[in-house]
Amino acid sequence: MNGLRLWHDFFMVVGPSAATLIGLVFVVATLGTTSLQRIDRSDMSYYITPTFVHFSAVLGISTVAVTPLGTSAIGVIAGCISLWGLIDTLVAARRGPASHNPTRNEPLWFSVLPLMGYILTLLASTLLVLAPPYAATVLMAGLVLLLAAGLRNAWSMTVFISTRENKP
Repeated sequence: MNGLRLWHDFFMVVGPSAATLIGLVFVVATLGTTSLQRIDRSDMSYYITPTFVHFSAVLGISTVAVTPLGTSAIGVIAGCISLWGLIDTLVAARRGPASHNPTRNEPLWFSVLPLMGYILTLLASTLLVLAPPYAATVLMAGLVLLLAAGLRNAWSMTVFISTRENKP
């Protein structure tokens, strides 16, 4: 039996949660971009893109995990999604915000925790291919880290938008 089948309920809760949060990010982004100046919009992409990528990775991996594919195929697909997220997080961490100084804990939430989450999901993907019994637990830890980082970053984006003045 596929070890991920025991985690079916977890993936069925986490995946749709990420999908819902993606929708909320789009709503906040749409409302925010209509009232921000051009310089503020570059900072919006600092918040939106990583948050969208984290939620999308959680949604994609959770979706693949409940498919009837074998664990090796699931591991390969989850590994590709994790690698995409890892690369995007490294690029975003290097770029940083354009016009504001990040708070002291922003690097933790925007870089360190997502990197740890993607490293864990990459490790779990490798373990799924090799089929040890604890691969699903490692995958769960990575997905929870990504979901937590995405939630916190979405909150930062909301605060960023709500504290900006509507300037012509």
